[in-house]
Amino acid sequence: MALCLSGELRKHKHTYLTHIGKVLWPNEGHAYVASWIVPDDGFTVDAFKGNVEYYEDMYKSVTLVAVRIDFFHPNMFDSKLFKRNTAKMFFLIEACTRLVMASGVVYHAIARSRLDLTFHSTLFVDINITNRGKYSPFVLKIGNKHKRRLNVTKNTFVVYDYTYHCINDWFAIGPPDVMLKYGLLYSIVQSGASPHMNEVGCWTEACISWVMRKVLKVEWIATDVDVQLGPERETRQDVGKGSTLKCRYR
Repeated sequence: MALCLSGELRKHKHTYLTHIGKVLWPNEGHAYVASWIVPDDGFTVDAFKGNVEYYEDMYKSVTLVAVRIDFFHPNMFDSKLFKRNTAKMFFLIEACTRLVMASGVVYHAIARSRLDLTFHSTLFVDINITNRGKYSPFVLKIGNKHKRRLNVTKNTFVVYDYTYHCINDWFAIGPPDVMLKYGLLYSIVQSGASPHMNEVGCWTEACISWVMRKVLKVEWIATDVDVQLGPERETRQDVGKGSTLKCRYR
């Protein structure tokens, strides 16, 4: 499988080990990274690469395939199409997705995660190959003993269920065809394929919800994948977990 890591490098010195130990290593995965150069970060690109090399030596089956670091300036994005920092997020998701596309490697599954996300449970992709060379669904097994299992179908992907808009932008995993659509949302919105988003403005979860379901006809499964922002475990406060009450564009 491929794991696309996107966002700023903050806190990644602490969270990258969980990306490897909980997601990449169990699946003999490849990592792709897209980030910004942030002057006051304190955790430089060289430090990040050194951190990666250290863990790659520990986990021999994990490979960092490609890294893209962009210089950011405030006038890069059209504020009429995207609200606040949404453009920055979708730009990096697409940058990372295009690294996967350029690799030429065929994956059974592609996942996307924020760089500052900590995983507390193992995620294992169990491929069900029925016909060699043809796509088949996979089962996502969550937890050290695979206590929870989700059947991921051809036109479905899995998201974290911690959300205001029925879908979360921290993490997603699904079959390649679906995740390449998810990963190219930045260009899809810019192309005008979603006039509604052009009218109201693209806003993180609401934008993913509308474009994936209404425009691209893709469904999702929301579940607790046991993650959190940053390196410290805290008590989770639900903000609409599993609820459809605030799904404006559903």
